[in-house]
Amino acid sequence: MAVWLTESRFVAPMIRFVHAELLKLFMRIRGSPRAILSAIGTFAGATILAFVIEGALLQWMANSFAVIDKLGIIGLLATLLFSLGTALITLQWKLKPEDRDISQIQWGSIIALVTAIFIGLTMVKAVANTTGKSTATPSILPPASPGSTTAAPPAPSGVPVPSAAGCPLPDPTDPSLPSIEVKVVYWCKGDVFTSDDQIDSDNYQIKVRPRLINNTKSTMNISINSPSAIRLLVTGKQIDQRWSPPSLTKDLGDRPILVRCNGGTFWAIPPNAPRDVSTTSTGQYAGFATSWDGVELGPGQSYFKPLRHRSDGSAVQEGNLVFQIPLDENDAARIYGLAVLDPENNSVLGIALFDNDDQWGAKLHPVSF
Repeated sequence: MAVWLTESRFVAPMIRFVHAELLKLFMRIRGSPRAILSAIGTFAGATILAFVIEGALLQWMANSFAVIDKLGIIGLLATLLFSLGTALITLQWKLKPEDRDISQIQWGSIIALVTAIFIGLTMVKAVANTTGKSTATPSILPPASPGSTTAAPPAPSGVPVPSAAGCPLPDPTDPSLPSIEVKVVYWCKGDVFTSDDQIDSDNYQIKVRPRLINNTKSTMNISINSPSAIRLLVTGKQIDQRWSPPSLTKDLGDRPILVRCNGGTFWAIPPNAPRDVSTTSTGQYAGFATSWDGVELGPGQSYFKPLRHRSDGSAVQEGNLVFQIPLDENDAARIYGLAVLDPENNSVLGIALFDNDDQWGAKLHPVSF
């Protein structure tokens, strides 16, 4: 309907008809030639204003209530009468009292009043008809190129569902989730110092604060007691022979082991024991310290220590794991990820990959967590 209203073959004749009728009225206006010219100028301005108001009204009605499509030709005639009434009322206030034809002005006022009431009642009816109904977002189609036609979009088709069809039986496992989700939220890398305050050229440390989520129906072991269930997977030469953790960790008897993960073989290094850090000759710490109290996770439970600060602004050290990693002759050892193992068979239950930004988070200053 909106496209039909804008077609020149329909609008142009209607505009000519309105102009002819208004010109007849001007011819009956009594007064001087100056008054007639003033009336003609007023008519032109009033007509432009009336059609601007009409266009805005049509657009608002079509967008908000789709009234134009419901009214058809009646709605079109009502808006044209509204233009005529607006022009006549404007003339009434523009002309001098002695130049007015009162009978014509009264008819113009009546036409405008009736039109306003008609349109108002139509809007109220449209609002009442649309109340309580769901509305769909209108489809915005690009304008058709000259000489082409735009086909209406196909109606959505549904898929019939048998009345006896129900939901499938529950799957005891969820293949989209690992047995345990592992994410490294914070991490950092640091040097290891010897007792005489020199940097240890054979080792460095990785400090992580992980978040673990148990997705199984069983209790999961997240203890770091020997043998540790949480390990850092790395690649390197003779890691098991060159691994040299602090004394307390070494005395616990845990060692790097070989594990299979995603088709590859990696060394799985256990974390340092809690608070196992020595001091140098000057009294500074030789490295980071593990602060871990996790033992096990029940079904659906998670382990993570949100970042907290003391009154002096220093970070509370909790929920952190520190791994001592030996360097090879190229001063390198590649990290593959942080994994949780099944202590019974050393299978990987879940892993946070080092090169995955979604699983291995932000690198922070060592003292910030």
